[in-house]
Amino acid sequence: MQPGSPVRRRRLLVLIIGVVLVFGIAVGAMGMARGRRSVSSGGEKSTSMMGKGPMAGVGPGSLLNPLARYREDMLQVEDIPSAPLPATTTGRFSEVGKVPCPLAVVSDTHTGQLLIARPEGEILLFDSSSLAEVGVRRLERTAYQLLIDPQRRQLCAATVRPGRLVLGSLGDRESAVGDLDVYDLDALLQGDPMTPQKPRQRLELGAHVTSLLLSPWGDSLFYLAESPQSGQIGRITFEDWKRDAVLPLRGGSPMALALAPDAPLLYALAEGRVFVVDLIDWRMVHPLNVGSTVLGLLAGPNCRLYLVERRRDLQLILIDFATRKTRQIPPLARWHSEIDGRPYLRASGTEGRMYLGTSAVTDGRILAIEETQDNPLNITVTTQASGNRQGLLRGPLFVTNDGKFLLRGSGQVFSAF
Repeated sequence: MQPGSPVRRRRLLVLIIGVVLVFGIAVGAMGMARGRRSVSSGGEKSTSMMGKGPMAGVGPGSLLNPLARYREDMLQVEDIPSAPLPATTTGRFSEVGKVPCPLAVVSDTHTGQLLIARPEGEILLFDSSSLAEVGVRRLERTAYQLLIDPQRRQLCAATVRPGRLVLGSLGDRESAVGDLDVYDLDALLQGDPMTPQKPRQRLELGAHVTSLLLSPWGDSLFYLAESPQSGQIGRITFEDWKRDAVLPLRGGSPMALALAPDAPLLYALAEGRVFVVDLIDWRMVHPLNVGSTVLGLLAGPNCRLYLVERRRDLQLILIDFATRKTRQIPPLARWHSEIDGRPYLRASGTEGRMYLGTSAVTDGRILAIEETQDNPLNITVTTQASGNRQGLLRGPLFVTNDGKFLLRGSGQVFSAF
């Protein structure tokens, strides 16, 4: 056989391909083994088995993907005609004050103060009875989500790394990269207003935290976070500020969390789906395909769930997870409204009442929507607010955790009563 002959070249090519395949299989097996070791040695209840770092998830095509087993059980929402969102002769929310444009708001019922997060790490303190500013404190980083652990007097904050917060032209938060910090709340309130306070502990995420919720038992918080590569639902215990459970997601599309008011269930909007998490054994059940046009959700009693969707108009959908035929869930009702802008759906703290806010170039809105007693299919807009000559309603809608105030990203404060 002559050197360089076609037969010799073919044999050499086959040999090279074989070596590459064997090397690839060996590397894949080593990666899976490392993933299994990381799960068995870690303290978290997790189904994430690949990669390094707190936001590492699994690939969509992996056999280890915890979402893969839900594909066959994926539910769909049927499309039904919508009716106009009904309104009575509506009242008007009373505007009771104005504050500097907030990034986040939380109410400390123990001291009667509102804590308002601002850029450059500022926390402005307002007396909730007079809405007078009573002080300022400074954090090491800028906070864009706030939550109070009332039992241990801790302030939990999603904080942004320097230069990694992006706000839209109307003040809506578009993206962030940061971590989860916890502060001694009383030490913060009594601290030096000129000295930035350092967190008691920090959980490194390197992600955008889109939701923070207090657990029904008050011993932990739930968070939803996304990075460019993946997302996750996590649980952090207040006692030691450790993440003890996590569920990986692929990320993408709008992301939000909602707690059922009458059952240990957590609803998560991500990937154009709604995932239902059983909080007792920390597992996902009954994922529901809703599409990327759904931008928010709010949980009601008896497995009911409200979804807000932006199509050509704004749509509000009521579904019942307890009602299904094969893999279809027929919505109980669908309503539409002509109001413009990015929607925000918020709980009020009062059963049968919710708030729908919009952020728009022209002007945003706030609508109080109430269910007719004993019939959730009959809803009506009872109270509303819009901008005026002093300012248009723009940016996010905040509802204080005591249910007393509604605030806009543009700074207007309304009484909820």
